[in-house]
Amino acid sequence: MRFYTGQHQHYCGIDLHARTLYLCVLDAEGNVLLHRNLPCDRTRFLQAIEPFRDDLVVASECIFNWYWLADLCAEHEIHDIDRFESVQRFASYARLVKCEKMSAGKRSGSSGSKIGNVHLKWAFSEAAITLLSHFPDSTKLHSRLKRKFGKGKALSILAHKIGRTVYFMLKRNQAFDPARFLATA
Repeated sequence: MRFYTGQHQHYCGIDLHARTLYLCVLDAEGNVLLHRNLPCDRTRFLQAIEPFRDDLVVASECIFNWYWLADLCAEHEIHDIDRFESVQRFASYARLVKCEKMSAGKRSGSSGSKIGNVHLKWAFSEAAITLLSHFPDSTKLHSRLKRKFGKGKALSILAHKIGRTVYFMLKRNQAFDPARFLATA
């Protein structure tokens, strides 16, 4: 798997806790431009990073309390689907495919199961289960996959299909079309 290697003008690292966050902003050369403890407050966070918003990448270390920060960053176009060159790279980042170990053209198993975004893997897996309960037509596809691959693998394939669909929805700026989704099954 290839890692994100884009170069940026500013880098923001956050150690996020329930009530406070520690913020550090670096420039491309690694010089510290800002380091500060702040309360977990949207307005205070945006004010602190305002001078660095041009070409800023944000990374956060936290447990269970990152949702408000992720939503805030999404509202202010920090992530971009165009950072993934292909749907395959997006699927790999979202842990929807297994990494292959290859050497001299020979496959020797798989590895790297911990590489990528565990939260996307979880979200797409949940979306597969939700799809089955909200779109009765999807059960035909699931039944066919289940007969061929077994229950667990069928859900994984369905999650992968949803991940690919989300990639193209974001890339083309289109809404989800259940009929099209099931027609390509």
